[in-house]
Amino acid sequence: MNRAAGLLLVAGFIGATASAQTAAKASECSGLVTTYEINQCLVKEIKKANIELSYAYERAFDAIDANNALQLEVRTRWKASLVRAERAWIVYRDAECRGNIAYQWWGGSGSGTAVGSCELAMIRGRARELQKVYGAPN
Repeated sequence: MNRAAGLLLVAGFIGATASAQTAAKASECSGLVTTYEINQCLVKEIKKANIELSYAYERAFDAIDANNALQLEVRTRWKASLVRAERAWIVYRDAECRGNIAYQWWGGSGSGTAVGSCELAMIRGRARELQKVYGAPN
């Protein structure tokens, strides 16, 4: 990912997590009022976003496999690199959302919503990034 794309991803993430309510409103959870309702909705949205991310990840592997201009060994190393990148991204997502964001909201009733909103924004962002780099689904 180039520097500009990285900055856009971070800017989008910061904007999505700056306010738990704002981030929740960006999802299907916009009409809900109570923290409990929003959190339950975020759980469902995160599950859907994870399915979309998994699909984008599979498409990335398919795109690498379809790149016949590269030798099989190179494609194999590329896929291994993508696996390492994805594992590192998961560590980053968890540290950011369950660490930094959780501590920013420490003790507040909106902490769960803030963490869930952070995770949702980051998962959606990662899926968009993979789709941009490796191609949108057919």
